[in-house]
Amino acid sequence: MSWIEVEIEGIGGMAKGNEVMCANSIGEDPKSVSINGADYAVDDWNVDERDDVIYLTLADADFKNVQTAQEEDDDEPAEGGNPDNSGE
Repeated sequence: MSWIEVEIEGIGGMAKGNEVMCANSIGEDPKSVSINGADYAVDDWNVDERDDVIYLTLADADFKNVQTAQEEDDDEPAEGGNPDNSGE
């Protein structure tokens, strides 16, 4: 599972499973956050002061389904490509 791009409180960030990360500008001890327009409860958080990045664990989110859908879209052949990959 790889990270996907999301918008966290109006800031560009990344998400994977129930974890999200972004620049540490949402404040200390967040209880909930808005991600791509939907609100999620924060279960745990940690600030990496070296990079000024905050890592959030969300109680009720799973970005795996979003990621799977994006990966399936990426598997489509380019226009003009051979969709059955038969090489003929």
